Amino acid sequence: MSWLSELDLGDFNWGHTGTNFYIEVIYRAQIIEVSLGFWVKPTDAGWVVAGPSTLW
Repeated sequence: MSWLSELDLGDFNWGHTGTNFYIEVIYRAQIIEVSLGFWVKPTDAGWVVAGPSTLW
């Protein structure tokens, strides 16, 4: 599990609809070809972040 210390999060970008966003995943100071997608959804209690959905 020591490899987890070499993971970092990069920039995030909103999707075209404005209801989801993507986060760059960085490993050993290089952006890897995986990004995590999340949905921002309204609920009775307010807005929540749902997901992730993984994009390869």
